[in-house]
Amino acid sequence: MLLQTSVVPIEYDKNTKKRAYRLKQLLESNEEFFQAFLKDDEISLINPKSNIFIGRGESVFSKGLYLIPSTLAVLICKKDKVPYQRSISALVWLNDYYDGKVEVDEKYQSTFHRLAAADYILNSGGTYEDLYDYYSGRLKLLSTDFIDYLNEEYRFSISEILINNSLDILKEVFFPNSNEIPLDLELISKSVLEIANPFLESVSLKTPMTKEESTFLFETFLKKIDKTNELQEVLKIMKEQGVWVEGNSPTSDWATTSKESGKKNIHCNFSNTIEDGLALVHEFFHFYTLMYRDTNKNYLTSEVVPIYFEMLFASFLEELGYTGVKEARENKRKTTTASNAYCIYELLFLRNQASKHSLSIEDELMLDEIRQQAPYYDEGIDTAKTFCDIRNKILITEPAQIAAATPYVIAYPLVKKLLEETEKDPNTVNIVLDKIRSGQKTADDEVLSTAKRLLSSYQKKKEV
Repeated sequence: MLLQTSVVPIEYDKNTKKRAYRLKQLLESNEEFFQAFLKDDEISLINPKSNIFIGRGESVFSKGLYLIPSTLAVLICKKDKVPYQRSISALVWLNDYYDGKVEVDEKYQSTFHRLAAADYILNSGGTYEDLYDYYSGRLKLLSTDFIDYLNEEYRFSISEILINNSLDILKEVFFPNSNEIPLDLELISKSVLEIANPFLESVSLKTPMTKEESTFLFETFLKKIDKTNELQEVLKIMKEQGVWVEGNSPTSDWATTSKESGKKNIHCNFSNTIEDGLALVHEFFHFYTLMYRDTNKNYLTSEVVPIYFEMLFASFLEELGYTGVKEARENKRKTTTASNAYCIYELLFLRNQASKHSLSIEDELMLDEIRQQAPYYDEGIDTAKTFCDIRNKILITEPAQIAAATPYVIAYPLVKKLLEETEKDPNTVNIVLDKIRSGQKTADDEVLSTAKRLLSSYQKKKEV
């Protein structure tokens, strides 16, 4: 017997009648899809030799469809019933488009790519025949239009996924034994934002200085601050062991790296400006503190010592007649710290909102009080969407950005306090060096509470 449908007839007998009518309902409820992807003239439930034979326990999605795997066919036919998978599919496309680092299991990559293309084609006036042509390679998509569509359609759901991913990395790096990221981190970030504008451009010093001049001033500074000569001995050993490496940095900036073998390198990207000396000091003290720390652990305070001595070096340069260096460096550190604090606060705030409901434009608009400080701010929904898109792109390409930013935010009030103490008592430098050598570690909760307390006192001074 043949059961006629609007797609193809179904061959059945009295034992398969119920299955035939269920199949008819499925075909006709997704008529255009099956007309495009079912290329044979008949389905049989009883003849194993038929081109499309569907036995008991089998599905039309796994038999007879051309150019489309069964898992993808099911997702497309479910339309809006699988929003999470659709958000992930859009994210996979954006990840590739931005050359990002979001990890997606390779076996799902093709399915997610095709699902995103289906969304775009079918919601932009296209048909299932157009989709078939795309899968066959006969139809090409214009990348910019496709990306604009994905951003508009999945902006907030993608943002939610990326925020959770980035904050999970932060928790894994600094708070692996905690159930949640401590609330103090959000409060600290918010306090920094009340002291400095996160949207000001960070300006580097352009005063010309050769590599040799920078190196000489750096070495002279080490001699000045350490009468024990230990720092000079460490520097000598570093040179002998080839710690300093020009170029080959994992970033475009200076960086201290550690290999599995335990060998550490400082990658130098000389700019032939006064910034080089500041970078030499900063990276030297990263290396120096790592000599006395467990390199398998991550420290919230990892930027305190390097930034502290970097700022002391700026004051040292002022004493030598390089005017404006100290103020310029203070402003740069304040600006970059505020920028980092904004990124942290934004994510923690939005994840809190996402715990109550799916993220939306209303949640983005709630951040406008802070964003009004941006020179490119313009009140309205379009600007809020732009902020979201910028954040998504950053979190796709740099998912660990928030984890990397956190020590800089924590360092800001702690370094400020150390510099104030050093101004009152120059021996503070020796106390700091002795503490480094002792390998003493302050508990994370104490670090956070101290930073929060100091920022609160700085806010009060600012208000006065």
